[in-house]
Amino acid sequence: MKKYWSVLLLLVFFSVWVSAQTITTDQNRYEKGDLIIITGQGETDQTVTIQAHNEGRFVFEETTTIDGNGSFLLEFESRFLDPSGEWVLLWVEADKRVFITMEPSAFSSRYVVTFLSPVPGTFERATTIPITVRVEQAGKIKPRALVVFWTPTGEKKFLKHAGFGNFTGEFTVPFDQSLGQWELVVTAEDRSSAEEVFGGENRIQLEFSLAPLIIELVEPLPARVSQGETVFLPFSVHYLNEQALQNPTVTAELNGVPLTIQSNVDGFFSTQFTAPGMGGEINLLFRAVDSAQNGGEKRYSIIVTGLWDSFWEKNLLLVFLGIIILIVILVFGVWKWNKHQQKRALTTRKQVLVEQLKKLQIQYFKEQSIDRKTFEEKSALIENEMASLKKKGNKSRSKE
Repeated sequence: MKKYWSVLLLLVFFSVWVSAQTITTDQNRYEKGDLIIITGQGETDQTVTIQAHNEGRFVFEETTTIDGNGSFLLEFESRFLDPSGEWVLLWVEADKRVFITMEPSAFSSRYVVTFLSPVPGTFERATTIPITVRVEQAGKIKPRALVVFWTPTGEKKFLKHAGFGNFTGEFTVPFDQSLGQWELVVTAEDRSSAEEVFGGENRIQLEFSLAPLIIELVEPLPARVSQGETVFLPFSVHYLNEQALQNPTVTAELNGVPLTIQSNVDGFFSTQFTAPGMGGEINLLFRAVDSAQNGGEKRYSIIVTGLWDSFWEKNLLLVFLGIIILIVILVFGVWKWNKHQQKRALTTRKQVLVEQLKKLQIQYFKEQSIDRKTFEEKSALIENEMASLKKKGNKSRSKE
């Protein structure tokens, strides 16, 4: 029973002590440039860390200590570079918080901040978003301003002046970035004047989507392979910005049958397959998924040919050259045969003419069966034809 009352008293004491830890502000609404006064109570000498966030954007962190009276006071002068909207002031050690509203002032919204890029839309993970804004007032550029934006994780980053009042930077979307809406907020502050401080603010809505994984063969895939041929396929998998995969799961299939994947370094993989014994089209399917559920796939088709088809395909040029050579040989042979036949015909005709001339001479000189005029006329005809044949024979030999 005593133990029960001891525990009960301890709980009561603890609840009283916890309730004694308080945090408050002097106002609920502020304008940029106002001084925020934060007060609270707690245990003497306790460290107080105050963090300010605006919808996940980190604004500031300040530290103080509770005094001997159990109170603390912390002051923070807001700036035009701070984002407007609802702020959460968190006492980290006590997990106590208070909400305030930060509104733009006339001076903090004097400058016009115009987005040149990006435009509102959807951006995939693992891509780089270029950010460019122009800061001006009544058409006059303000190159001396400080310009910042916040990443989706709440980190504040400065944009660099690129000339003509344009300020640029970029943000690479992580492969595991939370999907959905992101409000890109850009603020500006100009303290170049000794008299006044001016600023500006603008925001646009962007959205994040899954990143496609790019699957590429290292070497071109052959359009045709022969039956029984082994094909080695090295390939790479990466994001659009060429980053290597994070904890990927990679698979490959041939006509629905899984293939063995060999994992190499820096997003490179390899597999191989043996072309099936039946000809026709075969289909390859590659898939990849990373640890954040980004994915991609790639399909290829290859024609498997028979052995004779493969032979004709691989040796078609040699076969064509062989046919050309054979045609040349045949044409040359026919030409030589025709030349031989022409030569033989000339020789035969010459022999016939010689015999006719001999017979004519016998008829005139020995038998005296023809007169001189007939002999001379026929002899002239035979000799003229023999001369013509001799001329043809000489011309044919000169061509050879």
